[in-house]
Amino acid sequence: MPKTTPTLRPVDTQRGARLLIAWLDGDELAVAYVLDEANRDPAGTAGLLFAITHTAALLAETAAPEGTPPADGLRALLLDDQRDQV
Repeated sequence: MPKTTPTLRPVDTQRGARLLIAWLDGDELAVAYVLDEANRDPAGTAGLLFAITHTAALLAETAAPEGTPPADGLRALLLDDQRDQV
């Protein structure tokens, strides 16, 4: 199945990594800084969104059990969330 490949600038990839590191470290000031930096760049918010989405997709592919499409696990999570909300 063909994959979507974003066109990312180096700054988008760097911001995505910095945002994820700040998030994982619980560094709210660094999270706010990266988000503000992206907001000041005309293409920054979209670039950051695509960089994070691309990273999440790569991680989902890595974490998926052998022979299982990564999207199936995400669909199962959505179904579980819907059941919990009822």
